[in-house]
Amino acid sequence: MLPELQVNALVLTVAVVWAVLLILQGVPVTADLAHPYSTACGILVLLLAAFDNWLWHIPVLQGSFVKRPYLGGTWRVEFQTSWIDPSTGNTPGPLAGFMIVRQTYSDITMTFFTRESSSQFVADELTVGPDGRFVVFAVYQNEPKAQVRHRSPIHYGALKMIVQGSPPTGIEGVYWTDRLTRGDIRLFDRRYSRYDTFEAAATAYGID
Repeated sequence: MLPELQVNALVLTVAVVWAVLLILQGVPVTADLAHPYSTACGILVLLLAAFDNWLWHIPVLQGSFVKRPYLGGTWRVEFQTSWIDPSTGNTPGPLAGFMIVRQTYSDITMTFFTRESSSQFVADELTVGPDGRFVVFAVYQNEPKAQVRHRSPIHYGALKMIVQGSPPTGIEGVYWTDRLTRGDIRLFDRRYSRYDTFEAAATAYGID
C-alpha cells in the first residue's frame, strides 16, 4: 500500500491540477474549497488500507477487477527430492509439510514447516510469467531442529512455483538448495486458517 505521505502527495497533486483547470475555465477558486482536504486524505488512506488488507480478495472482485490471485491460508506440501542416498543408492520418498501464506495485495510472506525443520522465506515475490500465469519466486533459509542438525545442517534454498487454477487450487514447481540438492514441490488442499507449527497444522488436517 502507498505510505500516507505519498497518498497526501497524490491527493494534493490532483487538487492542484483540479484548481488550475477551474481557474483556466474562469471558475473562481476560494479557500473554502480546501477545507475538506484533510478529511479526503484520511478517507482515502482508510480505503486503501481496507483494499490492501481485505477488499481485494473478496470473490466479487477476484478475476474481474483484481487479477492477482489470493494464496493466503495453509497449504499441504509434498516435495520430492532428486537426491540419491549414497549408502543405499535410492532416492527417498516424498516429504510432507505445510506452507503458511500471509498475503495482502501489496505483499506476500510464506513459512514452511516439516516435522524436522522450518523455513523462513527471506525474499518472495508473486509475479506474472510470460504465458500469463502467476509465478511465485522465493529464497528461503531452512532451520532444522537441533536434534537432526548432525545430518541436516541449516541451509539456503530457492524455488519457483506456478499457480494452478482460478481461484487457485494448487501451486507446483521446483526447488534447489546450496547443498546441491533439487526436486519438485507441490502445494494442495488449502485451508484458510493459519497455524504456527507443523504439529498444529497436522492436528487440524488429521495427519498423524
